[in-house]
Amino acid sequence: MPSPAQNIQVAIANIAAKIVELSADPRPSYEVDGQRVEWTEFMRMLVQQLETLRKSQMQLQGPVMRTSRGVPY
Repeated sequence: MPSPAQNIQVAIANIAAKIVELSADPRPSYEVDGQRVEWTEFMRMLVQQLETLRKSQMQLQGPVMRTSRGVPY
């Protein structure tokens, strides 16, 4: 059974692939029988999901320590 980190990684890969696919062949928004299809909204939703999954992925990886050195004048 895959771990939560593996599940998140697969979801990130799937969403990123869908974003690439939609970016390569952009579609216009349209209306059919009173229902509106907004491709830009769909793309925005995918990007938001990707950001959320990446944040979750970083939280699962644990704290990150950054080191820096001051530069004397």
